[in-house]
Amino acid sequence: MDADSTVSAQAGIGRVVKRSPNLFRRASAGTVLAVLASATLAPAVVAVAGGGAVAAALAAIAGSVGSPQVTALVQRCAQRIRGTAEQELPSAAEAALTADLTATFEHDGDATLRLQADLVRLIDRIGGFETALANTAGDLRERLDQVFQELSDASGRILDRIDDLGAAQYETAERIESLRAEQQAGFGRLLQAGAGASLAVPGEPELLFAEAVPEPPRRDRWEPGLEITVERSRYLLYDLLVDERRTPDGSALLRRGVAMRRNSTGGRADRFVWLRQVHGPRGGPSADAARVALRREHDLLDTLGNQSGFPRPDQIASSGGTLSSALIWPSLGREAGPCETLGALAADDGEPLTDWAAVGLYRGLAGLCKTLAVLHRHGASHRDLTLDGILMPGTESLALRDLGHAGREPRPGETSSVYTAPEQRRRAPLSPGSATDVYQVAAVAYHLIVGHPPPRAPVPPPHTPRSAPLEALHTTLAAALANDPAARPRLPALADAFRSAADSLK
Repeated sequence: MDADSTVSAQAGIGRVVKRSPNLFRRASAGTVLAVLASATLAPAVVAVAGGGAVAAALAAIAGSVGSPQVTALVQRCAQRIRGTAEQELPSAAEAALTADLTATFEHDGDATLRLQADLVRLIDRIGGFETALANTAGDLRERLDQVFQELSDASGRILDRIDDLGAAQYETAERIESLRAEQQAGFGRLLQAGAGASLAVPGEPELLFAEAVPEPPRRDRWEPGLEITVERSRYLLYDLLVDERRTPDGSALLRRGVAMRRNSTGGRADRFVWLRQVHGPRGGPSADAARVALRREHDLLDTLGNQSGFPRPDQIASSGGTLSSALIWPSLGREAGPCETLGALAADDGEPLTDWAAVGLYRGLAGLCKTLAVLHRHGASHRDLTLDGILMPGTESLALRDLGHAGREPRPGETSSVYTAPEQRRRAPLSPGSATDVYQVAAVAYHLIVGHPPPRAPVPPPHTPRSAPLEALHTTLAAALANDPAARPRLPALADAFRSAADSLK
């Protein structure tokens, strides 16, 4: 990375923000991204217009040659400004880039999403967002901070979309390979049949190469009904929370879902499990990190023992490049299905919970706080609490589906759920930790009480028709949703607030 080129890009961002403050006050996130990206890439466009190599020009700014789309963007704009007077090249480059990006962003599609994600990463890599904020003041800084957070969140969603596309492409490639293997096997049988005796049956029309008909393709898509063998255990994938996505670097598929463990004789299921897999023979940073996280989670559960509120391991095993983890999912009786998650309490009509349901919820959340406090005493934190990640094995008890991100080192951008704490967002100055769990428990409770997840900030206290007896809980929840992790109450205080709320509704 060339220091002069990076400084030049940062200076361009500073100039464009100072030059057009009203534009940034009114502009959409897409327009802001187009303008900042134009200021960032203008030095590269000028260098290429002067005869330089596009790879070298981009590497000088950001330390890499950029994506194919960014490279093509720079080349197009450089071609347009060739022949411009030298002193006018910078402004011409910015104008060409802005026009090109504005027109591109008007069209929806995967290519546009990829380009936007690439530009957000590029600007972030050179400190462009911080430079823009440093050259603003007052209401403009507040506005830009809001827009940049929007861009960061959008970039995360774009990357998730790209992961989904990668998973689909990987599935297609695997399917093609499977068909190719079947075709080759069929050709082999054809040759064997052709070299042997006649396959004709007396009195019947001759069927040449009858043995060459290939068998139906093996059913291996990750969907309900799939049977998975892990060592000596067999699991039947259930129709609940089935999900598959690709790791960011494309090295593996991350699979999960509720499954029924079948007994050795093929009779009824003897238990339900939360089954997760890291599937892919190729190594890669994301796949390796996912495997390490699963193993660490099982190690931590072994250390915790069979304490209330924690999942119990069924097994963890590796075979053929696939690491499988199974945690026992509580059942609703001897012959019933798997217990529900907190998602079953989320009302679509915005109506508050009945007193009976609210009492059970508050007592369960108080117990969940106790469970998480145990996890914190072992130096770990969950950091991925969601409605579907919290189980309801009883009317007044809650349990963790798994340990979330406890097997990974905390880092900004580690999750993208609607309950993401401020310190988990990209470019957050603080690291996620135990206070993140406080925020997420409060966010889940807020969602169930109010009918929707909490807004970003500031978070108003919940309000329901029975707010008066629950005022202390609502005040505590508002404090637990503070942006500053240090300002949030600790889990015991949150648990006490839930217990008091339950008692007030009896």
